[in-house]
Amino acid sequence: MWRSTFDAVPDLLAVLDENRNLLQVNKALLNRLGPGGEALLGRPCHEVFHRSGQPVENCPLHATQVDGQPHDAEVRVEGLGGDYQVRTSPIFDAQGRLRGTVHLARDISDRRLRERGMQQLNRVVQALSRSSQAMARAQDEAGYLGEVCRIVVEDCGCFLAWIGYKMHDPAQSIRPMAWAGFEDGYLSTLNLTWADTERGRGPTGLAMRSGRPHLCRNMDTDPDFEPWRQEARARGYASSLALPLMDGAEVFGVLTVYSAESEAFTEAQVRVLGELADDLAHGILNLRLRESERRAQEALRESTEDLKRLNDELELRVQERTADLVRANEALTARILDRDRALEALRESEERLRHAQKMEAIGTLAGGVAHDFNNLLQVINGYAEMALERLILDHPLRIHLETIQRAGLKGAALTRQLLAFSRKQVLAPEILDLNILFREMETFFQRVVKEDIRLVFDLDPGMGPVKADHGQLEQVIMNLVVNARDAMPKGGTLTLRTGRREGFATFSVADTGEGMTPQVLGRIFEPFYTTKAVGKGTGLGLSTALGIVEQSGGFLEVASAPGLGTTFTVSLPLATELAAKAELVPEPEPGTGTETILLVEDDESVLQLTAHHLRAAGYRVLEAADPAVALELLHVFGDPVHLLLTDVVMPGMGGRELAQAVKCLRPGIRVVFMSGYPDALVGPDEVWTESILISKPFDRAKLLSMVRNALD
Repeated sequence: MWRSTFDAVPDLLAVLDENRNLLQVNKALLNRLGPGGEALLGRPCHEVFHRSGQPVENCPLHATQVDGQPHDAEVRVEGLGGDYQVRTSPIFDAQGRLRGTVHLARDISDRRLRERGMQQLNRVVQALSRSSQAMARAQDEAGYLGEVCRIVVEDCGCFLAWIGYKMHDPAQSIRPMAWAGFEDGYLSTLNLTWADTERGRGPTGLAMRSGRPHLCRNMDTDPDFEPWRQEARARGYASSLALPLMDGAEVFGVLTVYSAESEAFTEAQVRVLGELADDLAHGILNLRLRESERRAQEALRESTEDLKRLNDELELRVQERTADLVRANEALTARILDRDRALEALRESEERLRHAQKMEAIGTLAGGVAHDFNNLLQVINGYAEMALERLILDHPLRIHLETIQRAGLKGAALTRQLLAFSRKQVLAPEILDLNILFREMETFFQRVVKEDIRLVFDLDPGMGPVKADHGQLEQVIMNLVVNARDAMPKGGTLTLRTGRREGFATFSVADTGEGMTPQVLGRIFEPFYTTKAVGKGTGLGLSTALGIVEQSGGFLEVASAPGLGTTFTVSLPLATELAAKAELVPEPEPGTGTETILLVEDDESVLQLTAHHLRAAGYRVLEAADPAVALELLHVFGDPVHLLLTDVVMPGMGGRELAQAVKCLRPGIRVVFMSGYPDALVGPDEVWTESILISKPFDRAKLLSMVRNALD
């Protein structure tokens, strides 16, 4: 009776003794084992089901034998060729001793396969979303093609993605325009054509001719892939998918992707990748249309200028030859002049807008360059510092490393100047010695000032310090120096002077140039007002300088007269008491500790250098090159994590979002942000207010001090 019931169970059933040997199996399991299954009775279960000489770690039998309770687990069963949900239940004798176990197994292979397919489809959908974002911000065709290829490789898990265009040459060739992934010279071996020949019958050629996606499911067995099989398999490619790029009914290119697995592309993936290819084609055509419109507008502008010039010449001839009609047409002439003045005012307004947009673009570029340069300087300065600490004082290489370190420090000063020029500097008042500031900027002055201008420094050593934002004060000085240079087109003397008066530290920038009239002096601080030629100034320099000085509690004065030059004098409140306290504070010793720090930085070189400094100071460091890895580490790392040290600007998830997610997982964790791009620090939320910021590039002592302060 029990046997018929045992065999009637549709799931797989097995009875094991206390030594894990197989005693009984039901009919369903016997059928799954195949011919000779009964001969396996009496053998250990791990040999039969897992083809292993030892019990597998994730088998629930371990737990049942320990606590005598039923246990469940999802297990890969190699002997049955699939994934199974396994439940083990204990068997006790009359004395309550464990004498064996009953195993109930249900095949979940199809479910696992569907889950993996859904994960792959989600990655393809993500690629579609990112490619749409790339289309929205694309500025040029080549960069757009390369970014889409990178997105397909990164998000879809493809081995290689490339884009080819149809050529209308005698060979009817297909020319690769962009690629990403593992290429290893493969594209140079393709020799593809969209003609109906042997090298035009692969997926790419067929997609180009037919306007439909074409799939090579298995490169080893597809006869049409024979011309490229050897090169492709040598690089690990196993299957490919070619997707046409359409302009209406016309195919102008193909997106081809390669996978390291055969049968890698499902119907759903092909459909979503087809949508991505349609979006790609749409983006390419939009970029081309935008370029055509730009050229047409340029041609129209040139034609309009030619027409205006001819019109002016014609008006002059008419006026010269019809002097007797001028008086009769004075009213008409007056109306024409009013119209011209209105057009001129409109032209000036449009020109001011274009200048402002250009300056904003330059500022954004300068800020971005400074961010990348700060990461490079972090590595250069860090390893130079590390190497100098390990060399003896008279080592022959020490002078070269010191030269590298000095160059790195100059580079850091240069990035501060770039950020000041671009107005990306976050307001951070500090105690400054104006004499030192002028000497630090001497290289900048020499680059800006022409050879026919003599540069004179008259610095008062007893002037005293001020409290102001370093970068913004540099911007004030740069604006005044550039204005002084432009006021002396034929050369002259530019004098930089510091001093002190009635509780204020002063500095002045004086030129021996053309000077200004009272009318001009009355307007120089108006935004967009400039006396420079078109394209030479924005009219924002002096208004910006005035705002920075007044925000720092000071004032800006100017003295000028035609032919006598111009002197701008800036007065800032003295900070004598703060300076005296600052001089008494010794340089902080680098902090040490034994706490655990989660370090997140997408620049590999900066990540390794920073981790080295922290470990050398005694800290336990968990490294992550991106936020996703950092969050995964927190999930699997069981010990306390005391501090999150993270970059701010990273692909995918930024430092702010990462800090918020980490605080949810580990409440009470301290946070220190690293950044070389202050624009990323805008935000009122408590993640910033409760955290510490360390600006790149930083040295080892500053890093360890900031970390210690945050932990304490």
